[in-house]
Amino acid sequence: MSLVKFEEKLPGFSFVGEVNLEEGPSTGGFDGDLTVQNIVQSDQEIRFRFHWHDSGPLKSVLAAANCQYICNVYLERYGGGESTLPPAISPQNTTVQAVSQHYDQLITIPPNTLAPGIIKVICAMTMRFPGPPAVVPLPLAAYVEMGVLEIYRA
Repeated sequence: MSLVKFEEKLPGFSFVGEVNLEEGPSTGGFDGDLTVQNIVQSDQEIRFRFHWHDSGPLKSVLAAANCQYICNVYLERYGGGESTLPPAISPQNTTVQAVSQHYDQLITIPPNTLAPGIIKVICAMTMRFPGPPAVVPLPLAAYVEMGVLEIYRA
């Protein structure tokens, strides 16, 4: 579990959250130690579970405007052969609810998507008003450094 660092400049609104890294079983039959979550076989699914809670009187206004949380996972490969990672990871949107509640959002990287190597992981969250007439970012930003993953082939 990694606690999210956040900045929110919305009066009457508060936000607390965390992100968990989960890995699925090996599809090649060489299941590793699933409790060691920073060393992952390339044939394992990797999941980033965002979990957060918001509250405050401004929530009903944000909900009425259909404001959305945007969750992202960013990966940076280290070492020789550094390259752009496949676009398998897409942002996930969640609409703000009028009453205080807990939210969960899952971003999954399918097995065999990431090549072996060392990868730094950062999870981020922002909020926006989706429009019309235009998409407007709101003053809430959060991130957590998930550390370094070693992806290896067994």
